[in-house]
Amino acid sequence: MSIKHLAGFAAVCGLVFLGVDYEQQTRRAGLDLGGLSLSAYAGTFESRYLSSKAERRLAEQEQERRRRWQQGGKAYLPGAPAGMERFSLLERPGILAAGAEGAESGADPLSDLDQALDGARERKRAAKMEPHSWGYSKDGEAVVLSVFLRGQENPNTLGGMVVSSMRGMELPEEPYAVIGGVAFGRDQGPFKGSSGKMRKFKGVLGFGERATILVHADASDETIRQLLSAIDYDGLNSLLAQPVPTIGNNVTVPLAAEEQLAGDIARLRSELQGIEAKAARLKMENIDHGKLLAGAMTGTRGVIDVTSGDVPDPAVVLEAAYRERLVRLMAEAGATRGGVAIKAEDHAAVQDAAEDSQSSGDGAGKTAGLASTLLGVFTGVSSQAGDAAPQNGGVAQVKVSKGLAGDSGDGSSCIRRGTTRTCD
Repeated sequence: MSIKHLAGFAAVCGLVFLGVDYEQQTRRAGLDLGGLSLSAYAGTFESRYLSSKAERRLAEQEQERRRRWQQGGKAYLPGAPAGMERFSLLERPGILAAGAEGAESGADPLSDLDQALDGARERKRAAKMEPHSWGYSKDGEAVVLSVFLRGQENPNTLGGMVVSSMRGMELPEEPYAVIGGVAFGRDQGPFKGSSGKMRKFKGVLGFGERATILVHADASDETIRQLLSAIDYDGLNSLLAQPVPTIGNNVTVPLAAEEQLAGDIARLRSELQGIEAKAARLKMENIDHGKLLAGAMTGTRGVIDVTSGDVPDPAVVLEAAYRERLVRLMAEAGATRGGVAIKAEDHAAVQDAAEDSQSSGDGAGKTAGLASTLLGVFTGVSSQAGDAAPQNGGVAQVKVSKGLAGDSGDGSSCIRRGTTRTCD
């Protein structure tokens, strides 16, 4: 075939492609064939190119986030502040037992054996925590900072149900501080394995997918706060698929409001975890035993979906409620970001939820829809058990929880990932 014939064949193929593409774009615009003007059709090329470019960039960013997630959160712990020394736990495996009183070596063979067992346990624990932790010391004070990352559990697997149900059993914590937008609480009891000098604190970024900061400290509050303030909260927050809008290095809370705010955030988390645990227990009561048996026979019981499909997953609603209420609590406490006051009414979550509600046409929001479905599940179970049906004949009114922060919609070249908006 000559070059002239090849060129003609390519031109015909190009025209056919353009014809098919024009028809598809016309249908997407809701017009009859020929109703889309040539200028409008040409404009679709630019918008589709920009959208494709934004999607590629977003995919690259997500790939980079996952790579950093696999590396862990230790990189975002601080270096040694002035006057302090940073060390590996493998260098001082007994640091977590600071303050423990041991018997003198050689006084009693049984005491020597007891100390040897304690030493082996300390070395094993230090090796386990080393990939997530750094130790800091000065003038007889010692602090160990650790970061543990946990991804979102699949709530429809048996393992996911167990984990979700256990989250509602966490012990209450004593409010301590809010630093970088993260609420820290102190364990009510002394740290196991110490004489009581080592104090333990915990702060959590995120709800489902989360980064947990653990603090073991035999130090003053001033030293503890100095180290907590030096953590890279922006970096840790960027590890989450849905970054928390109230967390960052430049987020501050009035000192007088910190303890109250830390308590409020802890209660919010406890409330949402309680709802998550109830949903998990309801799923466990409605397990598809055929799927469970199949999982046991194939060895996939821990990863296979064993639900009956009757109980919806509240994870998306709980994530949205967590962020929306967290913004509200921070605003009420007078928190600022970069010196600018955080305001609940200015947060994009409120606008995004309103837009989702209007576009869905149900006006009640995701929370109301989930509540209706769950009430239907409970009603069905009650009816099978012979219980009386609700007298009101309908769904109880629920408060709508706003959605996640999002795109205000100024063009097809913008894409939203959680609370992060990417535009050309």
